[in-house]
Amino acid sequence: MRGIFVVLGVVLSSLACTGAAAAGTLETVVVPSRFVDAKRVALGAPPPGGAPRANSLAVNVLLPDGYAANPRGRYPVLYLLHGAAQAYDHWAADGYGEIRKRARDFPGIVVMPQGGVAGFYSDWVGPGGPRWESYILRELIPAIEARYRVRPGRRWHAIAGLSMGGYGTMYLAGQRPDYFGSAASFSGVLSPQDDQQLDLVAQSILGLAIPDFRYREIFGPPDGFNAIGHNPSLTLGNLAATRLFVSAGNAAPCAGDDVAPTDFTGLGPQGSPAFAPPLAALEGPALFYFLETLVRNETDRFIARSEAAGLKPTKLLGCGIHWWDTFNRGFDAARRWDFFAPPPKAPAAWTFTTAARSGVAWGFRFSLDRPATALTVLERRGRRLRGTGAGTLRISARGGCRLTATLPFDRRLPKRCS
Repeated sequence: MRGIFVVLGVVLSSLACTGAAAAGTLETVVVPSRFVDAKRVALGAPPPGGAPRANSLAVNVLLPDGYAANPRGRYPVLYLLHGAAQAYDHWAADGYGEIRKRARDFPGIVVMPQGGVAGFYSDWVGPGGPRWESYILRELIPAIEARYRVRPGRRWHAIAGLSMGGYGTMYLAGQRPDYFGSAASFSGVLSPQDDQQLDLVAQSILGLAIPDFRYREIFGPPDGFNAIGHNPSLTLGNLAATRLFVSAGNAAPCAGDDVAPTDFTGLGPQGSPAFAPPLAALEGPALFYFLETLVRNETDRFIARSEAAGLKPTKLLGCGIHWWDTFNRGFDAARRWDFFAPPPKAPAAWTFTTAARSGVAWGFRFSLDRPATALTVLERRGRRLRGTGAGTLRISARGGCRLTATLPFDRRLPKRCS
């Protein structure tokens, strides 16, 4: 970790609000990375009216009202992820997320990181590709906790996002169920691998609009182990102890919604000419209607599989297209649902599935001796730990717990492995 630095300082110190507490301070910081080279990845352009900025892994952090006046206080944290063709500052921009108004009286810290134009919050399989998952889980979270007074405990750590960020929400929450107690998706891409016919159409459209979107360089073959391991609707055991919220529209605008959004400025200078004026006035709205049809189908599939697995996601399904009116309705409903309500207790028995080479499963840190060639599945039942996959797995936990085993294995854990 090369540290975390304030680069733009305090953007907003407070907002006055009649009859309600003011919103807190909005800071912009940079969290550099050894996993993502900001100069080599496509980062979304500023929202309309936003100031030009250099390519960097910038993060907006909204601090709750009274944070500075309470130097001993610790606060819940919500990681809020942006969508494709957007950037870290869209959640705070006027006419978009307007988080300073939307999160007025919010009891916790809101962290809005950079995720790339189409990074999908994943470690890409393509040679030299960015490793967004490693950045978020191994660099961003520790940096935020080192700088800000984050309250410990799963209950006080939530993650949410829209569209691509909805995907990142459920995927990252599933990779760190020991850290995140609640996860909320707003029009999220929740089943990106197993409905290939529909997704291939989406990929061709996004390939035109977002040159950085290359499915196989991100996930590999659609029927491969890595794509399966990155499909939240196929790894639901990882979310068995996580509170879940999902929302999506039906591609029909609600009353008062923007029915013809055409803003593609988030694509930046690499945006496709196919979506530049005057064609954007015709093609743009059609894309936003189509995308909500896609994510609604994927959300429905995620819900059905979740409920079949015994999970109980809270749902908001109604009108809306793939635009900020719909995303913001989802966020507002998730606030009422409460990002920081108590999650289920950490389970004594659990199953964890991953395509990653290393990670954390309920306090057990693991790493393979070589890049993964198959899904790794760990299953704990009492004192027994079972694993399937390929390669040699090294596991460690608190108390001096150490284990090295060749997959597959079935071991009785030593007493020091709590």
